[in-house]
Formats: sequence, structure tokens, C-alpha cells
Amino acid sequence: MLNQRRRAGFLLPACSSILLLLACTRAAAQTPGYDSTIARLGPTTIQPGTDKDGAQLLKRLNGVIVENKAGAAYLSSLNISGMGERYNQVLFNGAPLPSFSPTGRAWPLDLIPVETIEEVRVFKIASSSIPAGAAGGTIAIRTRDMPDHNFFYIKAGGGFSSATTGKDFYSDKRSGGEWLSFPGSVRNLPGAFPTTRSQFSLDQLNPQEQVAQSKALSNNLAPVNHGSAKPNDNVALAFGRVISLKKGETIGILALINHQGAERIDGSTVQAVPDLPANLYPFADGSKPLVKSLSEDIHYRYTSQLGATLNASILFGNSKISLKNFFSHRFTNTYTRRSQLFKPDEDSLAHTGINYLTEQTTFLHTQLSGEHALGGDGKFKLSWQASYAYLRQQNPDERNFLLRQDTVNGNTYEIARPQVILSVDPLNPNSQRTIDPSFTNSARQWRDATEHNFTGSVGILVPFHVSGQEQVLSGGVSIQSKYRVLHSDLLLTRGTGYYSLNDLLAPERYFPGGLTVANYFINGRSIFAASNSAYIDGTNRGNYVASSNLGSAYIMLEDHLMRSLSLNWGLRLESNSQLVSSTQYAYSAGFKNPQLLTIDENTRVTNTDVLPSVELVYRPLSKVQLHAAGFRTVSRPELQELSAYRHYDALSFMVTTGNQLLANSLVSNYDIGVDWFPHTGSHIAVAGFYKKIDQPIENILSPYSNSVGNLASTPYNTPSADVRGLTASFRTNLSFIADAGWLTDLTFFAGGSWLTSSASGGAIKSTVTPNVVEHKLSGSPDRTMNAGVVIQVPRCPMLTVLYNRIGDYISALGSGTRYRLPNAAEVSAIPDYRVKDRDQLDIQISQKLFKARIQLIAGVNNLTNSAYTEYQDLNGNKKYDQPLSLIIKNNSGGFFNGGVDNTVLSIKAQRTYYLTVSYLFR
Repeated sequence: MLNQRRRAGFLLPACSSILLLLACTRAAAQTPGYDSTIARLGPTTIQPGTDKDGAQLLKRLNGVIVENKAGAAYLSSLNISGMGERYNQVLFNGAPLPSFSPTGRAWPLDLIPVETIEEVRVFKIASSSIPAGAAGGTIAIRTRDMPDHNFFYIKAGGGFSSATTGKDFYSDKRSGGEWLSFPGSVRNLPGAFPTTRSQFSLDQLNPQEQVAQSKALSNNLAPVNHGSAKPNDNVALAFGRVISLKKGETIGILALINHQGAERIDGSTVQAVPDLPANLYPFADGSKPLVKSLSEDIHYRYTSQLGATLNASILFGNSKISLKNFFSHRFTNTYTRRSQLFKPDEDSLAHTGINYLTEQTTFLHTQLSGEHALGGDGKFKLSWQASYAYLRQQNPDERNFLLRQDTVNGNTYEIARPQVILSVDPLNPNSQRTIDPSFTNSARQWRDATEHNFTGSVGILVPFHVSGQEQVLSGGVSIQSKYRVLHSDLLLTRGTGYYSLNDLLAPERYFPGGLTVANYFINGRSIFAASNSAYIDGTNRGNYVASSNLGSAYIMLEDHLMRSLSLNWGLRLESNSQLVSSTQYAYSAGFKNPQLLTIDENTRVTNTDVLPSVELVYRPLSKVQLHAAGFRTVSRPELQELSAYRHYDALSFMVTTGNQLLANSLVSNYDIGVDWFPHTGSHIAVAGFYKKIDQPIENILSPYSNSVGNLASTPYNTPSADVRGLTASFRTNLSFIADAGWLTDLTFFAGGSWLTSSASGGAIKSTVTPNVVEHKLSGSPDRTMNAGVVIQVPRCPMLTVLYNRIGDYISALGSGTRYRLPNAAEVSAIPDYRVKDRDQLDIQISQKLFKARIQLIAGVNNLTNSAYTEYQDLNGNKKYDQPLSLIIKNNSGGFFNGGVDNTVLSIKAQRTYYLTVSYLFR
């Protein structure tokens, strides 16, 4: 890949924005060619031989921890310098990469082929040129657009997981295109079926019409045995061409298409909602159930994904214009077989369950950008870009069924019978449900979220001299606009009688008095009262529309006061507006098209933030550099977090809700550190930091309605938090050892963070949980560490070893009455959810053959076989002790049998092995 091009004596840096132009400029000015606050991996160090995909590549950046999100294995969250996912961001070719998680920040980083990545950087100290959405760090990924030479590349590989291969694999019924990630319409609602966007709801039809519509629903509850689990597959084709024109212009084209497929079987244990008020530690009362909701689950996950990259650029004169396109489509179908299931507020006789979750994600990112060197000597740099990102996430026919199993004939089942559900009169707002049927385990749901993201920016960089010292003045403006729409349909399913899974949802079972379905979300009906206003059911928030607009401008000066002293300072202004409205579709007589009605007040968050930054860099010695920095950043809620939309995760017995009162969090950041460059290729750094977070956003657990078996997780602004920490890192190639030149081919690196955080206790804007106690900031562990070694000895196999460790941290705050235990510790009625510390070791070895045309790559992920464990500390000692052991008796769930801490979720670990072969045609 060409890192830079000379044209007419002009050197054009390979930077895709003013942000990266500044990074290039600063790196050139630092000692010795390294910026202590910007870790970087460039073209010479990025290749398939050292990195399997984009997620693994980031693990080689000091201070960056890549975590797979529980329950969404294809999404990765980032921890940078100890700060959790909410405080980090990703820039893709200079534009913010939208989060694929509607309630957090997570991205499918493994979708980005390492073959297309030219450079990654992590900015640990924010400057005014960087979007201010990160207090931990900013990852900047830049893809290739100008190959070194013409080539054609082909790669094929396979792999397997240690606890999957060879076992029978059960899944949903499959369509012909699923192997290519396109399932078609097999799981869609029938075209004529009433939805939340239709003129009439299902219950407005006559009984014969209701039966006819219900019979059209798919009978797809029974799993299909697809035989032994198949190996994973990975295929890629790439093409590159460089075209030189007669007038000196150069055109570069790079294209890649890749496909990945995988089948994986995971086991997990869920123990939710311990009844601590009735039986506190040390759990002396053995006559009462200790944990209310239980499940032993086996997940069969089938994944197919297709990706494509098409980049092109043209170099002419002192300019470069690029068009970059990235497309991915992922299909994931997960069948979960649930056993030993107890959910006391639904059916005490139903202990078996089935869950199907289908995720179809389409992502398109296209960008047009330009870089221009202006002036006679080309010193003035102009950079601009316009990008569009399309994200669609569909969950067609998500099926959650809690079942009774026939004690005589174990192959027949009955849909669970909810124990108490009062009828609701849609015209009487005072009527209530004892148990909200929206969150039962016997329902089918369709969700469809579409998001459009527009980004545009322009910036200029002007170097000049004062007293013989070079100065750099830069500035720019940008705008980001996002529009998001979510539709959902929820069908509650009821029917008595024992049937096989093949017949439980059979069409012939639908008749009055037999199997029935009912819309939970209904439309705003055309019922006009004397006030001439349409009635709207305010409890049915299944749809919403949301938008956000962010305008920003900045000015920045890199001021070289003297040869060894520089001051980088600037000011960024960001004006942000977020608007979210829950909606229903209402039809009026005589009109064909519906009226979009809001069923709650529009949630609008508007802020204008002034965000200064300053960094002082001093080099007292040629190999020593000191820095001190201060900057302000902002953390904003995701759009769905501002909505009243609720989603029930049956597998974790958790209702996730939004909060219409959420506000932005302002973060004041301070950093001081020292860097030592003992010899070429080596760098040692130590830094301390302090962060003051005003009203941080944290998820708080609380009871859900009158349910005794579910919890609710809601984001709130909590009182201010202080974070103090220390980071340390080193990178060296051992070239300083005399008479051992081969040691220059060995690169060792390691980085770690140690921090302490304190979030104040106090009042929050909630009637359910009006106060929080003093606690550690959620999402931020006390320590993180990553390390690795890369061995690249010529003509020998290349070895890459990567190690990551992340400490214990709070994932969601508890709530409720505080209880003092016999050991003098205190616990809440609902204790915090915490993620247990864990580590991961990945090893990859590769060998190039036949003049580097053929490359063999083999590797293993998670060699340490570390499991994911989320727990509640029931004895109040702030650590994970012996896991709580439960027994089943009296047909009512989890009675104490030993142990201390409740394991909310434990996902059993397994190793993944892979092998690929590639061939490069030049």
C-alpha cells in the first residue's frame, strides 16, 4: 500500500482528514517520530499474518481492550485506559462509526477485513480537532484506496470451536439463501396480517377473519436437526489495480469481497432475582426460595455474513480525491433450548422453554473525500469529506415460549398459562394489568430498526513560522445528522392442550376457543369523542422515531515556543439536538394514508458545549518527553435510551427501558506523563490522569412492575464521579542487544491501566429508585492489561501472541433497601450486576512460501478458555467468591445449597481454532 505519493516535488501524506493530517504533522515533530498520546499501527505492521480481522488488530494497540458483548458475540465493545464502552468512540475513514447497539457503544469490528485496513490509531488525549464524544479514547481506522501494484488475491480457510464440532446442531428452518446471509422473507409477517402500521388491528376483525389471518402465521416452533455442526468457513477475493495516465494522474482501485460462516454451540446458566429481603447472607432460612428465576440454556448459533469493499482514488497535481465504500450483511439465527426453567410470576408448572432470535443486519458506508495542497509550495492543506451510513437491524419472528411438558408423554407440550392477567379496556386509562403480558415467555415479536447517518466536514491546516519556529494553525467545521425509525409488532399467544412441537402452532389449532394470538401494540384508533380528539393508548410504545443533529467547529494552534517546548491548544464548539417520539399510526375515515401520532411528549435534548483543550509538550533530552494536558469531552445518550420503548430479553429475565429525562454528561480530563525512547524502535511511557464526570449515565436495576421474576434496567444520570488512574506501556524490538541483529525481528509490547473511581451517592430523577449509594463508576474496572509479542524472522514462520486481561467491574447498579449483614457489610435488596475479571490469550502463526505468494495461517483464540461470568456480590465484600449453588424442591425453584455469590449469567468457554490459505497473484 502506498503510504505517500510524490507529485511535482510535493509530498502528500496518506491522511484522510484534518484530524489525521494533524496526527501526521505532530508525529513528524515528536522525538523520535512517535507521539506519546497517539498509538499507531501502519501499513508495514498490518497484514493477515499478524491479524485475523479488525477486532484482533486493535488488540495490538497499547491500552486497548476489545471485549465481546455477552449475548451479542459479534459485537465488540472497547475499554481504553480503563474507561468503559460509553466513553470511547470509533472513527471510520474520519467519520464517526454508528453504534450497532441501540443502548450502548459496540461495533462488529471483526467484519472489517484486515486486508483493507491501512492504518489504525488510538488517540488517548483528545484535541479540538477530534469529535468530543470520548473521554477514554478514540480509535481511528483508515482503509486502503491506493495499492502498491496490480494484484489479485484469494483466501480460503476453515475453523472450529472446541465445544461445538461433532455435536448435533439444531436450528430454525432454513431458506435457500441463508448460507449467503440472505434469508428472504421466510420469517416475515404475512403480507395482509394487521400490524401497528395497519388501518385495523387483529382484534378489530371479525372472528372468521382473525382465524384466517392467524392460520397464515408460520408453524415454525420445532427445531430442525441439521446434522453434525459444520466447520467455520472464511473465503475472500480481492483485486487491486494502479492506472497511470499520460498527464501524470494516478488512479488506484481496490475491491474485496468476503464471506464467513459459522455454527457454534454455547451453554449458559442464568440465576436472576435473588430474594434477599426474605433470606439474607448467610442464607439461614432454607425454607424459602433464594433465587426466583432460573434457566439452564443451550444456544445453537448459526451465522453467515457477506462483506464487500470498493475503494478508488485519483492523484492529480497536489490533490487526492477518494471514494470509499464498505458493505456488510450479517444473518444470525440462534435457537435456545431452555431447561430447569422457573419463572414464578407466569406458570409454576412450566419448566421448559424455547427461544428463537434472528438478527439480520445490513450496513453500508460510503464516503467521498478530498485532500488538497494549496499555495505555491503546497504547505496549506485543505481536507473535506461527505459520508453516508445506512444501518438496518431486523428481528423477524422472535419466538419466546414458556412450556409445560407432559409428565407422561415427554414429547408433548402446552403453552404456559399466565397466572393472573386482568383485562385492559383500551378506552379506560385507569384499567391495569397485574402482569404485563408484553413480557411473558409466550409471544412472537417482529422488530425493524432503520438508521440513516449523514456526515460532512471541511478543514484547513496552515503552517507558518514565528521567530524561526514552525507553527501550525488548523480549523474546521462539521455536521452530523442521524434519523432512526423503529417498528415492532408483538403477538401474545395463548392456547391450552398438549401437542408436539411440530403441532403446537399448527394452522388447524387456530379457532375461537382454541389457539389465539392478539396484538399487544395497537394503533391510535379513529374513535372521536366530543372533544374531537383521537384516543391513544399511552401504554403501547412499540414504535418510535428519533433524530439527532450535531454541528461543530474548532480552531487549534500547535505552537512551537522553542525547539524543545510546544503548546497545542484549541477550542471546539459542539451544538447537539436529540429528538425522540413514541408513535402510533391512526387512520381517519375518508383518508387513505395514516396520521403519525405521538403518544408521549417529544423527548428533546438540546445542548451547546464549549470544549477547550490544551497540551504542553517538553523535551528536556533527545530521548525524553514530558506532557501535560487538559481537555473537556461530552458523553451523550443513544437515541433509544431517550425513548419510552421497552424490550424484554427472556433469556436474562430483563426488561430494558429508556429514560426520557436523560441528559448529556460533561467530562473534564487532565493527563500528565513522561515518555522515554531508549533506542530506535523502543518506547516506554507512564502517565497519570484524573477525570471529573458530571451526571454520568449509568444503568440501574429495579423491580419491573408487579413482576416477581423480572428486573428492569433503566439508564439514569447519577451524581458526579471522580476517576483517578495510572497508565504504563512499553514497546521494544530488542535491537539494542549487541551482536544479535535477529532480535530486531522480535517486537514485545505491553500496556496496563490502574484506576480508582468514586461515584457519589445521592438523589436521581426517579420515583422507582430515588437514590443511589456511593459506588465505583460502572463499566470501569480497577485494572486492565494487554501484552503481546510479534516475531518476524525472515524465511521463518511469523508468530503473534496477544494477551488481554480486564478486571472486575460493575455493569449495572443495584437498588432498593440497604441491609446490614452479620459481617458488617451492606447490600441492596437488588445487588449490583458485576462482570468477573477474565483474561484471553490468542496465538497465531503464519508462513509465507514461494516468494510470499502463498501464505499459511493457523491460530487459536481464547487459549485460556476463560468463561464470561456476571454475578451479584451477596456478602458485600466487593469480589467474586464461591458461586451460589441451588437445588430445586417443592416445584418452586432455587433453594440455597451452598456457595456465596449469585451467578447471574455464566457462559461456558471454548477455544476456537482456524486455518487459512491465501495466494497473491501479482
